Amino acid sequence: MMVKFPLLVIGSLVGISVLMSAYGQDKKVPASQCPQVIEHVKFVQGGKSPGQAALMAECKVASDEERGCLMAASTRVQLAQCFR
Repeated sequence: MMVKFPLLVIGSLVGISVLMSAYGQDKKVPASQCPQVIEHVKFVQGGKSPGQAALMAECKVASDEERGCLMAASTRVQLAQCFR
């Protein structure tokens, strides 16, 4: 019984660290992938997205990390948090 407890704790710590590293860092996305970023943003926003030209302009000036954040977002709230 005493051997199982330390293994459980170690396994839990490893699992938590893997989850944190997976969700804590967004992939860097270069400006050359702006068409894919825009397509994803339009999908997440539904019919409430700005025009193609406005989205492209915003995408080009965004950082690689911000574009990665946008690609990882699955809700409008998460999209908004990418630029904070």
